[in-house]
Amino acid sequence: MSDQLRLLLSFQDNIHVRIQVLPLTAGEHGMMGGSLNLLDLESGGTLALVESFRTGEAIEAPREIVEYEELFEAAKESSLSVDDSANLFTRYLQEYDNDRLPPLGLAQE
Repeated sequence: MSDQLRLLLSFQDNIHVRIQVLPLTAGEHGMMGGSLNLLDLESGGTLALVESFRTGEAIEAPREIVEYEELFEAAKESSLSVDDSANLFTRYLQEYDNDRLPPLGLAQE
């Protein structure tokens, strides 16, 4: 786990990557149960890659893209900031390095 946290922290200064933690305390949200990748195409359009446990779909319809962009923005608003997320990773990394985390990484906030 320490290596994974270090890898995430290594992206801090990359202008093309923003890592934000969406904590469980944020509650339910429209992006639960799957993953979403929004790709900005060179042609100017956007492609949404939506995956769940059983399915995967590429979506190009502008109306559906807008819906997924809104879901993404809502999840982003409930997330920790980039800096707060990095601070959380750093804190967990220190705890892992000092063997202070409970078994299975079930740390309490």
